[in-house]
Amino acid sequence: MMARKLADQGISTALGRPHDIYLLLSLMRGALIFGRFGGNTGRGQFDLDLIQKIQKTASSMHFLHDEGAFYYKNEYESAVKRIYPEEYFSLPFLKKVYFWGDRQRAVFDKTYEDCDLSVIGAPRLDYLRFLEAQKKSRKHDSKDFKPGIKYVLVCSRFAGISPAKDDISLISKNFLDIRMQAEGSSGVSEGELFQQQVKRWCAVSIERAQFIDAVYSLARSNPNTQFLFRPHPGEDASLYRSIYRFLGNVTVDKSGDLSQALEQAKLFIHSESTSGVEAAIIGVPSINFSPRDTGDHAIAGASEVGAKVRDFTELEMAFKRLLAQSRASLLEDAELLFPYVKNSKSEFNAIDEICEDLNGHFRKDKTGFKFLGSGLDRDFFFYFSRKLFYSMKSLFVKVGREDKITGFDKGFIFEQWSSIGGNDADISIVSGITFICPKR
Repeated sequence: MMARKLADQGISTALGRPHDIYLLLSLMRGALIFGRFGGNTGRGQFDLDLIQKIQKTASSMHFLHDEGAFYYKNEYESAVKRIYPEEYFSLPFLKKVYFWGDRQRAVFDKTYEDCDLSVIGAPRLDYLRFLEAQKKSRKHDSKDFKPGIKYVLVCSRFAGISPAKDDISLISKNFLDIRMQAEGSSGVSEGELFQQQVKRWCAVSIERAQFIDAVYSLARSNPNTQFLFRPHPGEDASLYRSIYRFLGNVTVDKSGDLSQALEQAKLFIHSESTSGVEAAIIGVPSINFSPRDTGDHAIAGASEVGAKVRDFTELEMAFKRLLAQSRASLLEDAELLFPYVKNSKSEFNAIDEICEDLNGHFRKDKTGFKFLGSGLDRDFFFYFSRKLFYSMKSLFVKVGREDKITGFDKGFIFEQWSSIGGNDADISIVSGITFICPKR
């Protein structure tokens, strides 16, 4: 959506994985990087190399983390600091840092001379509003419009204890390394951090078992209702396919984007998932299944959206009530969510504000593609060799239906571009990078 709006303003965009962007950046000068770093915390070796490359090519960065502002209440500040590397805020390459809400921004009490810390909201919510407006327009304009089969959508969020093969576990070495990158400097030891992760893994394991049991009982008790069970993108779906294989009214499928699944949902069931906010944005009533006495362990903001239930009995009661008389909008929750995500109120639009900032950057500092031989250094060839290796590997090992990136192929990207009104002549995909280059 942002790329389309920027194309309307004559600005070209390249979208790709961090390592691909690194290689492209090596061949340019004066580029602007938008988004987060390669790693979740921005403190790994690749990100240090990326920062060095940004500085070497006289480029800049506007930072926005896609994981937003919803974290456990008892560790909110530490979670925000973990994904927003404050030590970079004073570095010249970082021109702007975006936050979803004031609550997240308030974690950082300093000001920085050359880096603007701005609250803009979550671009994802504006995109969902756009899709919902399109859907309503199709219903209104087309006499032949036929809605698809309605179902109850169920989303799990337990990737940390049962990850897909291309994601990591809460108790893996990789996850511990991420925690150490962000919190090791505070004096906490690896053993202490790992003990915390073991406790979290055990607690989430119990929650998942209770969630699976309650959803199974609900689907079995309502054989005439269709259920679409959507595992988290980073979660191994094979367990769910095995568990629900004898229930003919349950389909397990995690492919594609959540927005497509929500479009035909008449009710949304989840467990402490921030996707409940997305459901509310487009008017889908939701049930939040949380078996424990949440307290400080609730997700700040997101846990308050929708009907909250603790066991199967409460789940079934809420299920029947909401199917009979569903809520229609986010209005009741907007005030509660506003400190965490500014554009929970529809009068604020994060995408428009970001695009205005990016356009302003290029008005002040006009740059174009310029080949840089100096960018072909040792690090470039290291990451190029790595890309070549994985490209060759992909010829023999195809993305499976359990993988995190399943469903996001070229066809899906072109379909999404067309659905938001993008010009077919403007988009191309080369070597895993999507280029949006306006031709008009």
